[in-house]
Amino acid sequence: MLHQVPKLEKAQRLDLYLIDLYPQTSRSYWKKHLENSILLNQRKAKKGDQVRGGESVNILYEPQIGTGFLKANPHIPIEVIYEDPYLLALNKAPGLHCVPLDYEEDSSLVNGLLARYPEQREVENKLDCGLLQRLDQETSGLILVARHAKIKEAYLKQQEKYQVFKEYLAWVEGVPNQKEGIIKKPLAHDPKDPKKMLVIHDEKETKKLKVQEAISQWQLLKSQGSHSLLRIGIFKGKRHQIRVHLANLGHPILGDSLYGSKKEQRLLLHAEKIRMKHPKSQDKLYLSAPCPTDFRPKAKP
Repeated sequence: MLHQVPKLEKAQRLDLYLIDLYPQTSRSYWKKHLENSILLNQRKAKKGDQVRGGESVNILYEPQIGTGFLKANPHIPIEVIYEDPYLLALNKAPGLHCVPLDYEEDSSLVNGLLARYPEQREVENKLDCGLLQRLDQETSGLILVARHAKIKEAYLKQQEKYQVFKEYLAWVEGVPNQKEGIIKKPLAHDPKDPKKMLVIHDEKETKKLKVQEAISQWQLLKSQGSHSLLRIGIFKGKRHQIRVHLANLGHPILGDSLYGSKKEQRLLLHAEKIRMKHPKSQDKLYLSAPCPTDFRPKAKP
């Protein structure tokens, strides 16, 4: 299939553009298949290629991943903390990816979910099988799962209206000089590093980058030597919001080497609580997930 790239606001990596065309694919998929299935301007595509608009993309083999069959893995730990016919709440273990990289993977939370609840395949023909949010690999805690497509729609409407409130716990470097605060700092993807987000400080940056509004409330719970335990509340979380906000505050999360902390232990961030209305009954719902046993600063030798 021959495809011409429309004019884009700014240059975009070819693999990310292809994910927009085929949402069921992933960067992992294109890492494996880009060179063998895509011609860019009549030459074999390669990792790092970018498109700006006007390029010819010849798709030799369309991805068949959307019709794949996700693997169930009963060896993945699944801790269910709430269950009814419409909604599940899970406590994700640290170190576990939320979704598989592609249909060939079997080591994510979703693969474990399918072993226990195989009917989740029917919720959506996607890799997330009804997950209502995702957490970074090293982040532990609450993950909500819709058991029907309409429940997911109802939840997303609540979220858009700022009716879903989430609380996280984080061990950070240093001791804040206040007991609490609100961080109102817009975020954008770092154009120099696709893994990172940036806090946007001035109007010039706002015009250049695709900016997302972000608000985080924080409260100091206790201090332990040169480390502090914070509770952070958000309504609509953006990618890495808490991590980059706290780093910008001068208190990066322990273990978060991406945003300035020493990599002496895993990332100490835990999704503890969610307050919302039940998407079906509209009753008030309060959910809480206990912290893992290793959720503490690493003792110094």
